[in-house]
Amino acid sequence: GRRAAGGGRRYTSADAARRPTDREPRTGSGYVHRMPARTPDPDVARRPARRRRAALVLAGSVVALAGSAPSAGAQAVPAPKPPHVVRTSSEGFVSKLGPVRVATRTANLGAAYRAFGRPTSASGKGNVRRVRWKAAGVSIVAATFGGCRRKTCATKELKIQSARVTGPRWQTAAGLRVGEPAARITELYDDARVPADGSGNVVLQDAYSPIGDGGDIPIVTARVRGGVVTGFDVWVGGAGE
Repeated sequence: GRRAAGGGRRYTSADAARRPTDREPRTGSGYVHRMPARTPDPDVARRPARRRRAALVLAGSVVALAGSAPSAGAQAVPAPKPPHVVRTSSEGFVSKLGPVRVATRTANLGAAYRAFGRPTSASGKGNVRRVRWKAAGVSIVAATFGGCRRKTCATKELKIQSARVTGPRWQTAAGLRVGEPAARITELYDDARVPADGSGNVVLQDAYSPIGDGGDIPIVTARVRGGVVTGFDVWVGGAGE
């Protein structure tokens, strides 16, 4: 390039083109070192979005766990089981024995097996059978007076004759529950009577039966021990005459 007066160096237009910009630092030798363009890293560009999504997922999980986890010291309380109710028809005979639908001459032992499951004990192989379900608090006597096809009667051939129910789940349709004081009987049953057998039991409901000479027979009897209702004796009479 040309030199200016006084010995200085005159810059030409070509020198001006080579002058460093603000983005191009000058080296010690006076030459410009151009920084290569940096290619953006796609992984780095996506990293903030990934972090935000991860934070949202983590926050949602914490909220879900907080909503589902029980509080300290809290325990799950099981729902109470529905009561087993002894119901009678308008004629005064038993229509339901808890979950078992019964009617005179039609209820069979097979229906009780389906309702209560495997029995705790069973005795008798002929035309009379006694079956007990301890967990359900029920004992049933089933029989048939018409005979069976085989020596051992099938459960569908044996009709429910009578039952004894115990346990807190059992109650009558009027609301008398096992475990209540005997004083509740007079509050719920105006016609309750004490039989002359000296047992202390109380007949809650009876019905007319034409069998034999005819007359009223006890259908639902409250068993009373120590002033407390301990269970009910139920007459179904499904076995026939």
